[in-house]
Amino acid sequence: LWGGSRWDTARRPLCFSYPGISAFVEVWSSNRTENYSKTFEQQLLDMGAKVSKTLNKHVTHVVFKDGRLTTWTKAQKMGVK
Repeated sequence: LWGGSRWDTARRPLCFSYPGISAFVEVWSSNRTENYSKTFEQQLLDMGAKVSKTLNKHVTHVVFKDGRLTTWTKAQKMGVK
């Protein structure tokens, strides 16, 4: 899946391309001392997704772990995946 002709010109694997996805990311360590959001944001960008700096009406997906309760509540009310 990762070698040869399966790569496009941007060096993304074709089988993991996510055009049309707009994600908001809030990922923290369980003790809330380390913010890992940038790592996940970069992975999403590498796969062709868009990443939003804010949780807004254009966001289709949320990547969340141990973040703020207000973010989780808003994402649930918005019905995002």
